[in-house]
Amino acid sequence: MQAQPEATIPLPRPTILIAGTVVLLALVAVLALRPTPRNDLRRADDLFTAGHFYAARAAYATLADRWPTFAPAWLRLGIVATLRNEPISAEHAFAAALRANPQPADTNLIRLYQGQLAARVGQTAQARQYWGQIDTNSALVPAQQLLNAELLLNQGDYAEAEASYRRALASRALPGRGRVLASTRLALLRAASDPTAASALLAAIPPTTATSHSELLDPLLPPANPSATEISAALAAPADQRPQLLGQLYLGARLYALAEAQFASVGPENPNALAAAAYAAYTRWSAGDRAEGLRRLQALAEQYPNEPRARALLALALLNNRDDAAARRELEAVRTLAPNAPDTHLAWGQWYVAQHDYVAAAEAYRLALRDAPAEQRGNYALALAQFYVATGFRLCENGRDAANTATALLPSAPQAWAALAAARLSCGDASGTRAAANQALQLSPSEAEASYYLGRALAALGERDLARQAFIQAADSAPASGWRTRAEQQIAALGL
Repeated sequence: MQAQPEATIPLPRPTILIAGTVVLLALVAVLALRPTPRNDLRRADDLFTAGHFYAARAAYATLADRWPTFAPAWLRLGIVATLRNEPISAEHAFAAALRANPQPADTNLIRLYQGQLAARVGQTAQARQYWGQIDTNSALVPAQQLLNAELLLNQGDYAEAEASYRRALASRALPGRGRVLASTRLALLRAASDPTAASALLAAIPPTTATSHSELLDPLLPPANPSATEISAALAAPADQRPQLLGQLYLGARLYALAEAQFASVGPENPNALAAAAYAAYTRWSAGDRAEGLRRLQALAEQYPNEPRARALLALALLNNRDDAAARRELEAVRTLAPNAPDTHLAWGQWYVAQHDYVAAAEAYRLALRDAPAEQRGNYALALAQFYVATGFRLCENGRDAANTATALLPSAPQAWAALAAARLSCGDASGTRAAANQALQLSPSEAEASYYLGRALAALGERDLARQAFIQAADSAPASGWRTRAEQQIAALGL
């Protein structure tokens, strides 16, 4: 007889719903536990935002290796490489990000960074081509306008640069650091022709506020040099001194046309007239017109043979031109005119360093310190200490004492404590190095040089974990500098 199938007992509807809910909850739990790149990305971004670029780079690299088609990881690897001045690695990472089909906002950020990479090496057309690919409705357009303004400023196109800064500032989407930079640059450009408007711009600089993408954008923006404080100080000077001070600010910022115009505006009745004429000639030389700049300096030296500043600048130009014999003749004349001026001694010190005559150079720097006014002795002591550190010449015999003098005269200067740390390290005083480096870092936590020397000292004392932390801090404090390179070389060499 054929077997009859077993009868099924229908489940009540509530029971079916409960069972289904249990299955769905289990599925959700499984999906929640499944690894996703987003959680790791957030943790890596937290490191980046905190300025821990070394750790963030490792985290992004691990993420990209695990999820090779995850565009945000490659984007951020490119950003970190850009900040570390590793353009080849940056371009490789950005190309990988683009192959991974990034979101439109990330594509715009990639183009912004690629444009800046090109601008850094003078590829103006390439930079603008990248920036031209940014969506016109993107929140990054004001940042692109700001970076383009920086490019125009460096090219000497001041009118277009000012217009681009103003366009960037007109948008609320410009990040806080960008607003500070644009306002400071505008004040610098306005200072020459409209000091009142420049002062108003400086007074109205807003506090920084975060905007979309600002964490990934802010590190790309250069610092404002000169700073708002320096510009304000020049604008507050008496009217007869202001052109000279502004000219020196422009010269330091390599805004040569503005600098030369300020120096040229100093009238012959002004006590600074000869100095201004000398600086104007030196500015022309610095701007690349070496022949004309040198001709003007030589003419001033012949017309005013008793003016030491013209001869000193002429000597500096000749020294940079590798015309050591002619530079020495001018320095001899300067020494005759101002034998005890500390800057005369410093000029000779630079000349001796160029000749690798460190004995004579050290003596010249020592004389500069001896003859310096009391209120300026700290700066000359620091120059002497840094000479010993840079050359390594008699660092233990004399350099350590010079650095001690610098810290005594400039107790609030982190550079003086960093010089003392360097001297102590070279003399085998690891504990003293640690103390000096820590003092520098208390004064300036971002002092990469001091962090590097602290790492060296801690490694010598057997504190390997702390040494690694100090080297990483050095790398993070100045990611595009030689200190980052040296710190990472130490990490590798010591196996930290």
